[in-house]
Amino acid sequence: MYRNQRPLLLALVLSLALPLSVQAERPDHFKGKQSHTLEEALENLASYNKKLDEVLTKEDSLENIATIHQLTYTLESALEVIDTEAADIAAKLEELHLASERNDTTVVRQKATAYLDKSNELIRK
Repeated sequence: MYRNQRPLLLALVLSLALPLSVQAERPDHFKGKQSHTLEEALENLASYNKKLDEVLTKEDSLENIATIHQLTYTLESALEVIDTEAADIAAKLEELHLASERNDTTVVRQKATAYLDKSNELIRK
């Protein structure tokens, strides 16, 4: 091995080992409640936001921080689904927009209905 490659090899080995040591120091991970549909995601977001708010009214403690950590798994799952669904809603709106530019009344009605069906799930409450 060439002398000038040793520092590079050492840096590579350390960069691979560091994430493993950091991961070993992290607390156990939990499985949150998964959101599979937009409706579930919105329900989980509302109920777990409420739970988070309740924990925040309590004194700071390791137990409360651990509870918050657990809650974030469900909240992250909910937001991932909402993000995906919002992108789908935006795509439906764009299809509606383009159809309206072409004055295609049949497609406008179809796309408007598809858009409204999905977007109204976001504002149902």
